[in-house]
Amino acid sequence: MTGLPIQSDWTDWLSVPRQLPPNTVLIATGDVHGRSDLLRETYRALREDAENAILEGLSVNYVLLGDLVDRGPDSSGVLELASQGLEVGGVTQTNLLGNHDDWFLRILRDPIDIHDGEYHTWIDNGGLETLNSYGVQYAPMGPEDCAALLVGRVPDHHVALLEQLSDHHLVDEYLCVHAGVHPVVPLRDQRQTIFLWIRDGFMEIDYWDHDFTVIHGHTPLETHEIRDHRISIDTGACKTGRLTTVWIEGHHARFLVSHE
Repeated sequence: MTGLPIQSDWTDWLSVPRQLPPNTVLIATGDVHGRSDLLRETYRALREDAENAILEGLSVNYVLLGDLVDRGPDSSGVLELASQGLEVGGVTQTNLLGNHDDWFLRILRDPIDIHDGEYHTWIDNGGLETLNSYGVQYAPMGPEDCAALLVGRVPDHHVALLEQLSDHHLVDEYLCVHAGVHPVVPLRDQRQTIFLWIRDGFMEIDYWDHDFTVIHGHTPLETHEIRDHRISIDTGACKTGRLTTVWIEGHHARFLVSHE
């Protein structure tokens, strides 16, 4: 975090590939990666419009697309905000599992099944910053030492949140998922590792065998991107200081960018 004031800006409305039913709103926020300041501002900027949509009788679905933790300075604060939710009565919030969230959860729950190479990969890819946010200022030698050191530091409700993260969420003809899906494998047969990790074979496709469009993060881009098969909203919150959210109504969407 740079200390600059955080603010939010909406784009104009744009056409999207599929139309939601007239009584439905879908909102999704991309990879937060420990930037609690950006998520807090996103919540603030969404609340009034979400409250108005509820008053109009709309069904409002809000999704965090995963990678809540790692890289940024306040993963603990992000998990606290995610556990509190948008705090607008009537909004249904779903928090999704990202590959970084999965790493952290496995450290907490199954460290014996994580080999040292994978553990150090996590440490080098933002895990140390997550440890810092819980008051651990150095990287323990291995995953079991790390898990033991975190006992009593990570609140039970943070662990419970991580354990309850979904790996995908379908709202009408839009599938919310962290990374993407295999373009020809039926949804019921997709492996969780695909939901969490896929890039090649999904970002650019020759054939699409699904009757839904995917809303995803995981692959950071300079700005949001709309394709027939996907809407990408990971804009690299830690590197760029921009957290992107999409709001879809009917056949149109607008994007909220919370930024420094």
